[in-house]
Amino acid sequence: TLPHSSLPPAPEKLRKYSMPAMEAVISQRLNAKLFNQLPAGSAASLSGRCTSGSGKDWVLTTTDGGNVSVSAADGLELSSGGFVELLGTKGSDGQLCATAIHTFPAGEVDVELWEEAVKLAQMPQLRDLLFKPADAA
Repeated sequence: TLPHSSLPPAPEKLRKYSMPAMEAVISQRLNAKLFNQLPAGSAASLSGRCTSGSGKDWVLTTTDGGNVSVSAADGLELSSGGFVELLGTKGSDGQLCATAIHTFPAGEVDVELWEEAVKLAQMPQLRDLLFKPADAA
């Protein structure tokens, strides 16, 4: 069995964001490969480690080892190094237009476990079970 500390945080803990006034957008967790398949304008949630680019432009190395360009919304503070989850939409140039961030506590995150959870959530057999709206029950 895996120690509790190596498991990804429960979704209710990850979805408490300070977001600018806007309509709430529900996104599913993706890796770079899945993100690249999305059409522009789609909501997305990507996790990994940021490295700085120029100005507001960053690069997120995702849990599958891919790199996604990130454009941070005004007032969104990104930093290099730590594990983060970014929420936003896919831009017309294939970048993640990030509007919210969840910064994980310092320490190691089991990236392989996180990646497996992302893949499992995409399986049709589990997708409806994991992402079924509460009012559809």
